[in-house]
Amino acid sequence: MPRLGTTLWTASTALVFVAVAEDAQAYLDPGTTSLVLQAVVATIATGLLFFRRSWSWAKSRFTGEKPLPEKAGGSSPPQP
Repeated sequence: MPRLGTTLWTASTALVFVAVAEDAQAYLDPGTTSLVLQAVVATIATGLLFFRRSWSWAKSRFTGEKPLPEKAGGSSPPQP
């Protein structure tokens, strides 16, 4: 785990770089915007799935219920 001094120094250095930055004169084409939007949506979806599965696992440990079934990776055999 990083020490507080190192983290504080890194954060303050980044803040100085952002504060003194000039206009970049950059152009964001639709492909770049699409890529950023896709990354944001994928991050949110992954986070939601992770926390849903983690909550189900933790809940099953305390209540004795079975966790949510795995849905990805093909079909399961029919239940009798």
